[in-house]
Amino acid sequence: MFCTTPQRRFTEWNKDFEILTGWSHDELKNIDSAAKVLWPINPSECRVCKIVGKFDMKEKRAGYGLAEIINRQNEHIPVFVYVIPVYKNGELDRKKIREIVFYNPSLLKKLEDIVHPKTLLEIRNLISSPVASIQLFLIPLLFEKGIENWFDFVITVYCSKDVIIKRATIRDNVNPKEVEAILKNQLPYEKKIARSHFVIDNSYEISSTKKQIEEILRKLSLL
Repeated sequence: MFCTTPQRRFTEWNKDFEILTGWSHDELKNIDSAAKVLWPINPSECRVCKIVGKFDMKEKRAGYGLAEIINRQNEHIPVFVYVIPVYKNGELDRKKIREIVFYNPSLLKKLEDIVHPKTLLEIRNLISSPVASIQLFLIPLLFEKGIENWFDFVITVYCSKDVIIKRATIRDNVNPKEVEAILKNQLPYEKKIARSHFVIDNSYEISSTKKQIEEILRKLSLL
């Protein structure tokens, strides 16, 4: 699995893609055209690129086809190409990605395999080299990834499911089913609360939330 910009420069890929092509991470991040990796003997004839171009550039929709790639050992490998356009007006279309992956557990796992290792590494680096006396990390899948022990304290901010759905549909312009699909991939709030040091009920006015935050900061300053 891999992702490119509209200019066909690699932005993300998983370990399986490195193994399949024979190209290392450091090599791939410096390649200016995916065709040079997928069909190195003649990039202009890249078979995967032609399928991608058909659906991504011309028809602007998801689609699929059969093609071949050539790896570093000059082996011709048949591949099934599934094209998912995720860029809109030059920007990553996060709404489109949500619509696709949260209804497809297999694609969601592949996306997480690409994104999460880099994210967790960055968090580790920030923890080991703090930039302030108090650092706050916003991590939606903290418990799901089993990394709550990386931190001194865990604060869970919650509100009722109905409020979550209502706010998300207004803020992100999504339908309620999309929000519910996202929530299904997260640990229930009751379990998160039981494993947290502090809890903030965000169901009401922002003034109520601010008071709870101030009280938590006051308690932390006394420790």
